[in-house]
Amino acid sequence: MGLRPGRPARDDGVYPGQTPEPYSDAAGRSFSRHWANLMNEPAWHETTGK
Repeated sequence: MGLRPGRPARDDGVYPGQTPEPYSDAAGRSFSRHWANLMNEPAWHETTGK
């Protein structure tokens, strides 16, 4: 996500201050897909049968 040591933040000219390198689109889509799967599954306490 651009937070590795040795990767300097940069001024992109759009947002004020220094911003790190953004993560890739593929990583963002994968995260969103995984989050949607988590939100669509039953909660753990609903599946334990207690």
